[in-house]
Amino acid sequence: MGRPSLDRYIRRMLGEGTWAYKPLRAVLPRPVAAWLTFLVSGFVPHDMIGWTLGRRVQAPVMTIMFALLGGVAVAADIAHMDISRAPFVVRLAANVSYSADAS
Repeated sequence: MGRPSLDRYIRRMLGEGTWAYKPLRAVLPRPVAAWLTFLVSGFVPHDMIGWTLGRRVQAPVMTIMFALLGGVAVAADIAHMDISRAPFVVRLAANVSYSADAS
């Protein structure tokens, strides 16, 4: 998987020079910046907007889910796990299990 893979993943998912990752990465170690980017991405565009549109504050479900998914992504990067070349069914099963664990 290699060291820059988590950086590439975040840039691909959230866009080059993301509004959260790039400034966090400038002052924090890569795993911490990546995890906090997931956390911010769960809160700002999901929970906060949902609360605004629904006109009430609820549990930050999406923030919690993104925190768990970000933790998995960071752990997989640290462990050098790479399933990108695995068959589609294997990748699907891994992603569904991550999502099921997070929800």
